[in-house]
Amino acid sequence: MAVFACIENNIVTNTILIDDNDILVNGEISEIAGKEFIANLGITGNWMLTSNEIRNKAASVGDIYNETEDIFVIDESMTNSFSVPWQGILVPESPSIMFDAAVRSSNQFTTTAINQMFPDAFQRWGYLTQHNPKSFLKGIQNFDLMVTVVRNPIDSIASDIVVSKSSSDEQVKECFARCLDILKEINKYKNDICILKFEEITNNPSIIGNEISSRLNYPALEYDEQKVYEALDKLPKIDYYPTPINNSDLLNDAKNTINTYYSDFLDECNSVYNEVINNGQ
Repeated sequence: MAVFACIENNIVTNTILIDDNDILVNGEISEIAGKEFIANLGITGNWMLTSNEIRNKAASVGDIYNETEDIFVIDESMTNSFSVPWQGILVPESPSIMFDAAVRSSNQFTTTAINQMFPDAFQRWGYLTQHNPKSFLKGIQNFDLMVTVVRNPIDSIASDIVVSKSSSDEQVKECFARCLDILKEINKYKNDICILKFEEITNNPSIIGNEISSRLNYPALEYDEQKVYEALDKLPKIDYYPTPINNSDLLNDAKNTINTYYSDFLDECNSVYNEVINNGQ
């Protein structure tokens, strides 16, 4: 289903779902056809096509349309949640921390731990969407500190394959591409990023506070595991792992697939990863 948003004064006032088949032109969804479809229903307004791939997100009522970048973003003034992406609407107040990562299973855990240890910090996910290579330059330019977590590529990619339920050759290669794109961006700006290692913070989460405090020159509260897990328990139950877990059987299957069929892709990711961890500041 295609999502169309009606905007007035750059605010989404209504949305409508249209069956893809009703607005296909040459096999592709057409915004023009969608506008005509809506008009033929007798519905007026300025309607625009939206999705996570088109204009940043599937727009919801109350979202803001950013004309300059031709994207829809959430209204950050309506939330102070550290778990939403920063989108340039609010100016970060010091101390400010932007977090993005090349891993998935530790992301909610890490952001929650940062929030517990630095409760007064302006904290947001990466620019526009999570795991977006654009996050790193935007974060460095606008926040006091950019933080990321890196993980051994075979573990990171295997986790991505399992969580995203990737099975086809194309889907698996997309997992490699996501990992490689972000590692390259981290490597480009590594001297300006606080780089945490997944394996270290999993075994000793207090490292998160120590590293960030040192880089920010701002005191951290002592890591409180109970508070972190209480906060994680309040998150919506969705189909991914908010904390590191032991799903070794599924991961081992994915790793066997990687080693058997995608060793060249893995070597490329390992090369960039080693540059990151050997030279990161």
